[in-house]
Amino acid sequence: MDASLLQRIDFLRLSINLGGNKKTIRQMLEMFLSSTAASLKRMEKAEAEANILVWLQVAHQLKGASKNITAKRLAVLCEEAEVIQEFPHPQSANVIYNMHKELALLRTAIEKHLRDLDPML
Repeated sequence: MDASLLQRIDFLRLSINLGGNKKTIRQMLEMFLSSTAASLKRMEKAEAEANILVWLQVAHQLKGASKNITAKRLAVLCEEAEVIQEFPHPQSANVIYNMHKELALLRTAIEKHLRDLDPML
């Protein structure tokens, strides 16, 4: 696995935070992946509709979820999104683009980790 993928999430810290419970880790990571994709779609819609309140709400929620699973880079991108306070904004499309890229990398890292965590599940 590419070393940069291993740095996407601090799996050791996540395991410690969750008491090493493999089932809980799996559930949390799977829920994160499904909810994050939906969150990015909501942000795209908010940008298209110039709805800054939804944009900021979703960015904040996504930041919290990212921090919960120790996805530091995505949390930083959420902080960049929270800086945007009005639409149109020259950086909003770039932030969404980078979030999508990061989510794709996170998905790869998480799926690999889940296979390694318990290959029988």
